Amino acid sequence: MRSEILTYLTTELKGKGVNVSQELPWFSGTEPLYNKNMKTVYLDHEETSQEVIIEVFGPCPDVVEETTSLVAYLQVDAKNQLPNISNILSIIKSAKDISTIVSVGDRLCDIETEIVSDNILYTITYSITRIT
Repeated sequence: MRSEILTYLTTELKGKGVNVSQELPWFSGTEPLYNKNMKTVYLDHEETSQEVIIEVFGPCPDVVEETTSLVAYLQVDAKNQLPNISNILSIIKSAKDISTIVSVGDRLCDIETEIVSDNILYTITYSITRIT
């Protein structure tokens, strides 16, 4: 899922004033990279969880709901907001709907906003669910 969203965002955000990093949002010294490199989208590792929703007895496997989550970060200067930030966030949110991500269940995207000093940190959480 990470590579699909990374490819989509790199293409769709080109020329919009925001970069997309191939790197994970690791720390450089004591700061996460998105603090040092503002106006850059960083995608973290994807995490997968599974939950049995129908337990099947016999030779057939249980029905399992698998949820893959991915967190992305974008930090911008609060005093000098990007004029097209709502369009940028809309593009970022629409990445949950790209057709190359296999899903049979929900496709969710939640964006949280946090003001840190003079910056705005957007934390974007994608959750894609499929039934196996």
